[in-house]
Amino acid sequence: MMTASDDAAPRRRELEDTRTQIAELERELAETRSLVSLGRLTLSIAHDFRNVMAVITGQSELVLESVSADGPLRRRLQAIRKATGWGERLTRELLAAGRAPSSSAPIAGGRVSVTTSPAANVNGARGGAATGPTVLVLEEEAGVRELIVDILELHEFCALPARDHGEAERVSAAHAGPLALVITAAGSGAGAARRLDILRAARPETRVLYLSSRLEDARLARTAGATLAKPFTVEGLVRKVREVLGAATG
Repeated sequence: MMTASDDAAPRRRELEDTRTQIAELERELAETRSLVSLGRLTLSIAHDFRNVMAVITGQSELVLESVSADGPLRRRLQAIRKATGWGERLTRELLAAGRAPSSSAPIAGGRVSVTTSPAANVNGARGGAATGPTVLVLEEEAGVRELIVDILELHEFCALPARDHGEAERVSAAHAGPLALVITAAGSGAGAARRLDILRAARPETRVLYLSSRLEDARLARTAGATLAKPFTVEGLVRKVREVLGAATG
């Protein structure tokens, strides 16, 4: 004859099994949340590190252009330039580590190709009268902004720096001549995109070149304009600017 206690035993075991499963799921959920937070932090660090690498890469190339081929500093500068390649590889590995598994964007985490191109032909000097088109450089990172301005002015563009959209709007309003191009960061959010649209509405002839440090930024920017990945070389930036301006006049 089955007693009430005999009938309750399977139910108690089932209840214990359910509690064990719930505890295991809660532990897995906590681990997943920790990994997601770590991934976001890693992507943020990689993004900032790419800005640093962009400055080091560009400034070392600018100095290389001013050093003679047999100068005593050239070898050291070339070593710095090579080290930026290692830094870019580390950045890609950070991006690969921090990316969510569901992302469809391919990352070559273990491989990077660094090309040191011949020095671009530099005409004119900073502070001289720029004769080329006017470019508004909208970049919040001071080092990256100053680097882009230096490169553009050395290649006879007129560069107008702005650290945020408010300053960009004031600079644009104060500039009497045409504004050929705006260089700005990709993936800056809907608010930044709306303010850029307002600026361009007042200057419909103005083109946009987006700087991206993440693949997500590049995909977003491709739908709206030209894109240049960070870190960029001096020649790469100048070539891309001329390419965008050529498409506007072609």
